[in-house]
Amino acid sequence: MTPDRVLRPNAGGVRPRLPIVDALVLQQGPNYFLAKRLQHWRAMVAAADGHAVSSNVAPASNTTSVLKNQLLAAAYAGANSGIIPPLQIFDPETSNVLMTYLLLHDLYEHTRKAKGGVRSWTGTQESTLAEHPLNLFATTAVHNGIWRCAYTLRSLLEVVVAYFYMQKYKTAALYTSAIAVGAGAAFLRSRI
Repeated sequence: MTPDRVLRPNAGGVRPRLPIVDALVLQQGPNYFLAKRLQHWRAMVAAADGHAVSSNVAPASNTTSVLKNQLLAAAYAGANSGIIPPLQIFDPETSNVLMTYLLLHDLYEHTRKAKGGVRSWTGTQESTLAEHPLNLFATTAVHNGIWRCAYTLRSLLEVVVAYFYMQKYKTAALYTSAIAVGAGAAFLRSRI
């Protein structure tokens, strides 16, 4: 861990440029990234062709598959500690309900548009997508506060993991420190 990697400021774009947030977690691997990009590319093509598309950004959640990785489990627990606002990791049940409602919202809005109505949240989908195809994912994204965080995601990982382990082992660390200080003092006293 080097100082330039820790708590690096998150520099966002300014309109009309599209703000892009680098939220890739390297521990998930290249296959995961490619699978997600393929899903997004397919959704953008389908939306451009006028099809109903529901491809919302789901919140980071404490799922079994994520918690199998000890580093990610520690990072999620540290992120939920509240030391880096506004980060918040969701429970899987909350994420499931939320994503179900977003799917129903997308289906409702597509049906409404087909009947001559307009999208209720951000104007028409066409104008939003015409600005940039990635807006398909930004309108209803649940980003856990990552998009509003002052620091880049990767520069936070070491901090939240270190905080988690400090909290987890603080009692043992305090006793170890006290013993080390006591032993050091005894050693110095014996030398004097």
